[in-house]
Amino acid sequence: MANPFTNVHIHIFNDECIPDRFLRILAPKFIRQNAPLIQKGLETKVGKFLVRTLAWAVSKDKNRGTAQKMISFLDIGTRNSQKEVFEIALAAGKITDSQVRIIALTLNMDYMDSQPSSARMISFETQLAKVMEIKRFYPHNIFPFLGVDPRHKSGTDMLNWAKKYFETGLKVDGKTYPYFCGIKLYPALGYFPFDARLHELYQYAEAHNIPVMTHCTRVGNQYVGNAIENLIPDAPKMIPFVDDEGIKDRIYARIKRFREEDGWIKNSDNGDNDFACDLFGHPENYIPLAKAYPNLKICIAHIGGSSEIDRTKINAKDKKAYETLLKADDFPNGKKTWFDYTIEVMKAHPNIYTDISYTLSDFEQKGVPPEKNVVLQRVITELLLAKDNAGKPLSRKVLFGTDFFMTEQEKHEAELYASTQATLAPWMDAIARENPQEFIMQPL
Repeated sequence: MANPFTNVHIHIFNDECIPDRFLRILAPKFIRQNAPLIQKGLETKVGKFLVRTLAWAVSKDKNRGTAQKMISFLDIGTRNSQKEVFEIALAAGKITDSQVRIIALTLNMDYMDSQPSSARMISFETQLAKVMEIKRFYPHNIFPFLGVDPRHKSGTDMLNWAKKYFETGLKVDGKTYPYFCGIKLYPALGYFPFDARLHELYQYAEAHNIPVMTHCTRVGNQYVGNAIENLIPDAPKMIPFVDDEGIKDRIYARIKRFREEDGWIKNSDNGDNDFACDLFGHPENYIPLAKAYPNLKICIAHIGGSSEIDRTKINAKDKKAYETLLKADDFPNGKKTWFDYTIEVMKAHPNIYTDISYTLSDFEQKGVPPEKNVVLQRVITELLLAKDNAGKPLSRKVLFGTDFFMTEQEKHEAELYASTQATLAPWMDAIARENPQEFIMQPL
């Protein structure tokens, strides 16, 4: 019997899980300057009713514009509970497979800002408790990953805290399902994935077949506080690894360039930390992990992002800054995008995977035939049809994920399932059924 269809990458947090200035993750200056006020309005009963009403109205329009897509995104994020958010994703997945399995990635946003949030925001532990309740409702469908942050706990304290989530669960139909079956990293929230404070947790995860999912694009959620300089030392402490490629020196040199030459590591009153946060999520940061824990499965999500695959997708106003970023990212083998480098890391290290989440929203582009779609064709030729340095197909390390509900800014969840199955038909069984089973290695 075939494994159920699996979506390895969604989010189910709602507005009670986020800091007051969360909307600073959005680019418009007006929103960044007024994020708390806008957010407060959206969280009122009137605000939620207005968003629901507008979302219902725009749902009838197949040609949604930017504003309409943003309304769809806010409609999901302002739901009353994480369970309600999950059930929207579950309904979309069940159109493809009634037994669909969904990996819900939790995020610790308690340290996302430099100032405390109002009492409205629940603690991360409370967020996790509510996710465990969803697991009790849907033991066969939801498989949560535990968000970690070395500013929350570190070393042995982090390990002891995390173990209780991995080593407890519920018994259903003769199987014991752990409440959490993987680790979620989101470095752009303000830490490096090679942080020495995570060493004990990584050792434990490697020994117990607990995989890691990590965000890796230049955009997305990020540290929105005013004190980015405090989070990026010149020489951050690293997990112990054999550095036979000079990786540590390259990472430290990149930090120096960002600080001294480009001035991107600079405190901002509006949380304008976009370029500085790139330092946290850079693909090269995962080589220390790949070397230190060769049996730890690590998924570098999003393949770097669509704008790293097709540079024409970058807004004209951002092109100059982007070219500067490429210079600052001068990789050992020449100037490459995060897409290029993610594939190189995958080829060199058997334990490094990727998923197509969010990026898949560009596999179908209006008015562009598949053969001329740069994002789709590069993913097929340079990833799915490529081989690693040992001659094995890279497609065996590619996973299906959508990045719901972040992708509501692009397409609805059911549309993403349908469009991906249409554009990647020859690989769907592998990336959505076989590879996830091998990646997670837990009772599913």
